[in-house]
Amino acid sequence: MNHSQAAGPVDTRISPHSVWRTLPFAAARITDGFWARQRQTNRQVSLRHGYAMLERVGNLPNLRLAAGQAAGAYTGRNFSDETVYKWLEGLAWELGNGPDTDLQRMADEVIALVVAAQQPDGYLNSYYTVVEPEVSAAGAVLYRPAWPAYDAGFQGQWAGVSPGSHSRS
Repeated sequence: MNHSQAAGPVDTRISPHSVWRTLPFAAARITDGFWARQRQTNRQVSLRHGYAMLERVGNLPNLRLAAGQAAGAYTGRNFSDETVYKWLEGLAWELGNGPDTDLQRMADEVIALVVAAQQPDGYLNSYYTVVEPEVSAAGAVLYRPAWPAYDAGFQGQWAGVSPGSHSRS
């Protein structure tokens, strides 16, 4: 299935229980008016600003610490990775609307960083990797908070995606 036929993260086209059917990604376009201007701002300003803020407030540096690519102190709360995944999701949708070399470079960089920060057992949470590495994988189920499961919805959309190939799986 090519990108223009993809339905997005929720595809109800074959569900026997859904009355409404998901449209293919390219079936509707916003080309004029208020929402077109908002989307243009998102593409030209907001996503780039988001990347800069993820760097500035420590989300990306925390992932570099977890990946062993940097040294220093962890910054922020134990759930700061989720913001990276939400930004990546927005970026992926925008790249689906059309190519952009700078946005693609940011996506490639951040996806490679997320892949590098993931633990051998598959777990990915920079806080526990950097600040509380003694929390074992066996104890993680009871000790680690529930929001990684919430984030899995965002991370799951990137499963099997390698840098340079940003198609939804």
